[in-house]
Amino acid sequence: MSDDLSLTRTAEPIAPDPVALFVVNLRGLKRNERALLARCLGRPLGRALEGGVDPQSLRVFFALLPRWYDPTRLRQILLAPARQQPTYFLVATLYASVPEGGQGSFGASLRRAVHAQPRLQASVDAALTALVRASAYELPLHLSRIARRTNKTLRLDYEQLLTDLLAWDNGRHVARRWSRDYYANSE
Repeated sequence: MSDDLSLTRTAEPIAPDPVALFVVNLRGLKRNERALLARCLGRPLGRALEGGVDPQSLRVFFALLPRWYDPTRLRQILLAPARQQPTYFLVATLYASVPEGGQGSFGASLRRAVHAQPRLQASVDAALTALVRASAYELPLHLSRIARRTNKTLRLDYEQLLTDLLAWDNGRHVARRWSRDYYANSE
């Protein structure tokens, strides 16, 4: 009889995946919004909030953050906590500057970009070494340098990139995987 009661309970609503929702929002950017965000590439969100960028670019960014309407609370909930917003900002600025279309980790995407432009290998090797040693705070600088060097051939998987960057400081497993994916099968 208790089994029958459990079937009649209403399930709690499940919030959507914030990473996937954010990438969907990025795909909806207009050309002028992308241009505003592209100008912020390499700048940390903290510096941008202190007046280091056009305020309109901040409006565009904060509108992109994933939200979900919770019917049990009858209100909208921001799915990206404040501590994660600098990472979301970094990914938004990269999205505005580097085309989507990669597959796998940043390291794998970077390997494909260097394969298409072999003359960049030495500089990208050095940049990747600096990147994988970087703290989360230093990521905008290092990722923007790599993006600018490989902008003709680099394509990124933004869901994977955001997922990886959100886990950046949880051990060094993301950095090690990026290195492994870059150097594995390199020619």
